[in-house]
Amino acid sequence: MKNWHHIALCTTICLLACACGPDKHNFRMNGSIKGMNGGELYVYNLDDENGHLDTIRIKDGEFRYSSPITQPTIYTIVFPNALEQDFVAQGGDELTYKAKANDLRNFEVGGSEENDILNKFRRETNGANKDKERAAAKDFINMHPATLAAVAIFSRYFVNDDLESPDCQTLLQTLMKQQPKNTYLMKISGELKKMKTGKVGTEVPKLSLETKKGKKVDIKGKGKPWTLLFFWATWHTEDYEFLNMARTIARDNEDKLHCVGVSLDSQIYQWEGTTRADTLIIDHCCDGLAWESTTVRQMGVNTLPMFFLIDANHKIVASGTAKDEMLDVVKKKVK
Repeated sequence: MKNWHHIALCTTICLLACACGPDKHNFRMNGSIKGMNGGELYVYNLDDENGHLDTIRIKDGEFRYSSPITQPTIYTIVFPNALEQDFVAQGGDELTYKAKANDLRNFEVGGSEENDILNKFRRETNGANKDKERAAAKDFINMHPATLAAVAIFSRYFVNDDLESPDCQTLLQTLMKQQPKNTYLMKISGELKKMKTGKVGTEVPKLSLETKKGKKVDIKGKGKPWTLLFFWATWHTEDYEFLNMARTIARDNEDKLHCVGVSLDSQIYQWEGTTRADTLIIDHCCDGLAWESTTVRQMGVNTLPMFFLIDANHKIVASGTAKDEMLDVVKKKVK
């Protein structure tokens, strides 16, 4: 009899444990997709920098998904046809998911206020054209800037569409005022800053450059009113004509133009031999790190050759990749 009491107690404890929701370090989702008897879905979250995908298996139109969670997070379900669906989760959530296989875009996630407002947004924009949907997304973000739901809409309609658009940048500022510690928003802000690097109209960053003789080269120093900064390499055969054009430009504009060449050579002796005769007209620099050079990254250089024309206010007024373009720009700007 004692054993039966023991078994009954264990069974009761197990049932209670199953009936209880997840603790604050986990969340759970119970899903139903009408008309989809079996198959697999994938799920990831925006805070996972490694892009880890979990697999969700569907059986008889239903699935269950649970995951540990350290902070409120936006998750995305990915279907085999590449359709993506977003929802918000936090520790302790017991969420429900409902959809129809023939109308997957009109899914609903229940169990939290943030998912409720996401459901409402999807219902209100159902059937709208792209412009109206994007306008509604913009209004939604401005109405709910402190929510992860707004971040999910921002990611879906603006980051994934055009990260450099004025709307994207304005909305990012709005969201970051309310969520300054949001890791995803900080990541997007960092990406935007990188994308702006080296753009015409922006200020040239503080660069740490040094010639082969150890002379510090200050792009932002109070010297000549114009600076021509160009990037090249001895291993890139097209760059020799570009280098010769830079030499001509430097000689013809010596009184007004500070000419700085940055080589992406990893074998510094090759660069030294090619530039030995230029010391009076061009400040040549090379740190031997090639594409990993801090200067290359700071200026957003992704191809060779490349030039930047910088004015007395340290603003980039022109950039390009062709020697003739470089000559035309200097003739027009440097007077």
